[in-house]
Amino acid sequence: MRLMLTGRNVEISPALREMVERRLAKLERLLADSAVSAQVVLTRERHRHVTDVTLHARGDHVLSGLGAATSCRCPRRKRSRRSPCRRSG
Repeated sequence: MRLMLTGRNVEISPALREMVERRLAKLERLLADSAVSAQVVLTRERHRHVTDVTLHARGDHVLSGLGAATSCRCPRRKRSRRSPCRRSG
C-alpha cells in the first residue's frame, strides 16, 4: 500500500511515521489486502491534534475518517490552601 503522510504544524518523525504505518497495517489486514493507497494528514491546532485519513481500495472504494485528540501537557494550577475565614465577635 502506498502511503502519503503530511504534517501541518507537526514534524513527521520516523517514530510517528512508523506508528501510522502500524495502525494502517491493521486496517489493511481487515480489508483483506485490497487497500491501494492512503493519505494521512496530521494537524496540530492549539491544544488539539487532528488526524484525517483517506484510504483508497480496489473497485473505486474510498474510506475516510477524522479523529481528534486533546493534549494538555500543562501542569495544573495548584489551589492555595487558605485557612478558613475566622470571624471575631
